[in-house]
Amino acid sequence: MAMWIEEMTGSHVLPSYVDIDYDAISQAVICTIVWSTDHAHDGGRWTDTYSAPATHSDSTIEIGILSHEANTDPEDYQFGGFLTVLGRDDKPKPTRFQTPTRHYPLLDSAPYNPNKTPQLSPLRYKTSINRPSGLHPTLTLTLPSAHLSAPDPSCKLHTYLTLPSALFIDKYQFSDALFLASKNLVALRSLSGATDLEAPEWVVPQWGSAALFELATPSSDTEKHTTDVMQTEHNISIPLHTRYLPASPSSHQAIDVPWPAVFWACRADEGSKHPQNPFDRRHLGYESLFGPKTRFMHVAPSSDVDRLVETIEVPVLDTGKVGLVEVGTVGIVVIAFLGLCWVLFGRVGGEKVEGEKKKQ
Repeated sequence: MAMWIEEMTGSHVLPSYVDIDYDAISQAVICTIVWSTDHAHDGGRWTDTYSAPATHSDSTIEIGILSHEANTDPEDYQFGGFLTVLGRDDKPKPTRFQTPTRHYPLLDSAPYNPNKTPQLSPLRYKTSINRPSGLHPTLTLTLPSAHLSAPDPSCKLHTYLTLPSALFIDKYQFSDALFLASKNLVALRSLSGATDLEAPEWVVPQWGSAALFELATPSSDTEKHTTDVMQTEHNISIPLHTRYLPASPSSHQAIDVPWPAVFWACRADEGSKHPQNPFDRRHLGYESLFGPKTRFMHVAPSSDVDRLVETIEVPVLDTGKVGLVEVGTVGIVVIAFLGLCWVLFGRVGGEKVEGEKKKQ
């Protein structure tokens, strides 16, 4: 994959993410490669070099330099800049367009001003897992209470987890209202993938599982809300469970757990559904769990970490100590057998001696 990306883009740096989509009608494969930051590290400038495809090739390379512009509709993106197709255009063509979007970052709560570029909300979330995690780790989402207010009355806070096959969620735990309230959860809205509670990891056919939770937010009641804000942090706990893993040469095995996505799901104001936006990421897993008029306002993860992955150590059978276990098991069996023989045959011998003494 890395070599293919380098061949297609000419970049030696791995992108932030790669989306591959297939259109069955046009039979076209659409590949979207995104670098979220300047990957050239050359004074904030992009210094990549791209060449036009061969004349007999059906592929095209279009380069756009676009900037996000302010507009009168907060649910639309407006871009302005230049576009050019390598090998076809003699010079860049100026362009400006506006498109609705289902996905956009959470903005600050200041009144909307169409003459200014919207600013991002200071709300950030962190993900952590208890250490040591053991066989029942708990994933904790931490958000600052001061900024944890719904951008619109129709918005509900959600999180979407993608778990590897070594972990699973017990859906029956989340049927108790008191249990949900103690974890600051509203409900488990969806669970798909590998959901067998007893299967070990090596027999699970799927890559893992995915879960959608609706999260509880601090109460809107004035007195309680003031107390919650003074606590500065709002924690949501999601209990997980590990499957039995294959034996390994060490006593623990590392499991990577990606950070979940956190977003507000809100009802769109107009239209029966959102038209397609070329800049929207599609088929993210949770879009189909909401109606076509739902828009998503994403909460950004904390910028204090370099990798949005938590690594936990799970205990497994240590093959280096299997011999000691076998010796110990055999020893216990032998001792138990000798003890049983002593109880059975020793008691019979004692009864015979006592009987002979009585006859004398």
